This record gives sequence, C-alpha cells and structure tokens, in this order.
Amino acid sequence: MMARSRMMKLHKVDLTGDDTNSNNNAAPQPPDDYMNSGGWTTDRSFRGLVRRLLHAVMTNDSFTVVVLGDGPEASGVGNHFAQIYGMQFERIMEPIFARLNTKFIVRHMVREGGVGGPLVDGMGFADLVGRDIDLLVWDSSGLDVTTTAGGGNGGTNYDAELDLLIRQAALSGNRIPYVLDGGGMALSVLKDLHNSGGIDVGGLGMGLSGIAETESDEQAATLPWAVRY
Repeated sequence: MMARSRMMKLHKVDLTGDDTNSNNNAAPQPPDDYMNSGGWTTDRSFRGLVRRLLHAVMTNDSFTVVVLGDGPEASGVGNHFAQIYGMQFERIMEPIFARLNTKFIVRHMVREGGVGGPLVDGMGFADLVGRDIDLLVWDSSGLDVTTTAGGGNGGTNYDAELDLLIRQAALSGNRIPYVLDGGGMALSVLKDLHNSGGIDVGGLGMGLSGIAETESDEQAATLPWAVRY
C-alpha cells in the first residue's frame, strides 16, 4: 500500500511564493521527483477540478479532455492510434462516467515532429480544437524546443506561444480548461497564468515509482507485462 501511495501521490504545490529568493527561500516549484508519482497541482486547482467533475456528473453534462502537443512521444509514433495514452485514457474512464450518466470525451490531437509549435493550435483555437474543454493537456515530450519555434530563439518563443495557446483556450471557449503539463511546458508559464489569470494548472506524472527498469530479456520476463520497457 505504501509503494502504491508513492506511485499515485499527487503533490500539492504553492505557486504563490516569490521567485526572487529575497528571503533565501527556494522558489516555489514541484518536487524534483514528481514524474515518478502521479504529478502535481495546486490546492486551488485541485478544488477547481473537483468542482468540474461534480458539475458534469450532477448536470449529466459532458467532460471533455483534449491532448495537444507536437512531440514524438505523445504522438504515438509507431503505434496504432487506439494505443496512444489519450485513447487508452478514454477507454478506461468512459464506462465509469457512463455509469454516472455523463459523457466522457477524449480528443488526442498531437502532431508529430514539432510541426508549427503551439502557435498552430493557438490561432483559431475554438474552431480547430473546440469550445467545451474541461481538461487541456499539452505534451511535447522528447521535442527540442530550441529548434522548433521562432527559427532561432526557440526556448523563449516557444514559451510565448504556449502562453498564447492557453490564453486563447480560456478566452475563446465556453469553459476555461484545467491546464495539465504532459511534458515540455515551462513552469514559469503555468505559474504566471495560475497567479495572474486564475487558471487551474498541474503537471502529469508517469507513476514510475517502484517499477523496476528492464535490464535484459531474462530479467524482463520476470516483470509484469505492462512494465516491460
């Protein structure tokens, strides 16, 4: 039970602290090992997510998750579309929400290879992506952002494009989505939108705590099928 708790733990982070470290305190940020657990969020954002779920269930409305990004990992290169994590998430959660007479929708719209960056999704967001989004995941894991956006100043321009994307999502839709970093999103962008814009934010963990890494074919054969990587 303790091992499972560490694997699924959701860290609560206070992002309202001072980044200047004027009091010799560390700048507010998620723990370094959050990727090995369930991820991180803030207390206010977590309460906001609970309200979203309760509203969807109590009104028999829909709960919509959209996965965006342009990384090679999230695009599921080499897999069937049904095998990517967005579709697997829908496969698991949709029957549960159906029991509650609530429609659960996942749209996995990740592009491969860093084509266009967040600016492509940000411009015309509502018409391209949708207006009723409860949970917005951005995942550019495995992508070198320094060569993706802006033709040179990639890191800086990429963050600016992500900021625009989230602002467009908040302003152009019927719902302001909870924004979840699946990989590749700068904490400074999330912190600014959380503190200044009131947007609910968080980061997605991988839940790798306690999972042994594959060392050989023989050792892999002793591991459960789902963790043979």
